[in-house]
Amino acid sequence: MIEIECSKFNGKIQAPPSKSHAIRYIILSALIEGESLIENTGKNEDVMDAINILKSSYINYREEGDKLLVNSNGRLNFKKIYVKGSATVLRIALAIAAGFPGKKEIYMGETLRKRPVEEEIKSLEDSDLKITKHDDKIVVDGMVSKRDFEVEGKISSQFITALMYLSPLIRDDLTINIKNGLVSKTYLHMTVNVFSDLGMGVKIDENTIEIKYREIKPFRKRIPGDFPLSSYF
Repeated sequence: MIEIECSKFNGKIQAPPSKSHAIRYIILSALIEGESLIENTGKNEDVMDAINILKSSYINYREEGDKLLVNSNGRLNFKKIYVKGSATVLRIALAIAAGFPGKKEIYMGETLRKRPVEEEIKSLEDSDLKITKHDDKIVVDGMVSKRDFEVEGKISSQFITALMYLSPLIRDDLTINIKNGLVSKTYLHMTVNVFSDLGMGVKIDENTIEIKYREIKPFRKRIPGDFPLSSYF
């Protein structure tokens, strides 16, 4: 006879770093003049996509283990970048590309080519800006001139997060009007909290986000753990 007894185990784990927080802080650090330190960034492809925006814009940065030291001139002005797999980084990069003049090319990894960006493109385009989506890249020609945007909210909150990054880039106030409700509210509120944490003025209600531009100072932040990722353990 084999007898099986119930066993118990206990212990402590450290939740893996939140890649969503890491992406947001990394890209913001490049929009600030001076030296910022981001700790506990984690090593994954999404974070590397965010760092690639810095690299493509010739922003000075240094990696030391799980720390990222960014010494920026406050401007992201890439001409050509490659985003392998992060839809968040792709959509933020698209908004940033619309925030400075000239022709920019954003190349996409295979898994990203089917991710929707058409609603974001529609919200960005105006008389001074043309955006063309090809099979493997998005071409952005010109610079957005408007400061009042309307965007579809039922597909992805990442469109709204992306538009918010225009404010510290162009250093101006923005209004974002959301159509047809909003999905992934938690991630949008994460972006709002990150912006507010660094001193930006953000007012959000059910259908509108108003951003009051305020100069962001260099910062030191530790990326928090991600509870859903720790639940696997």
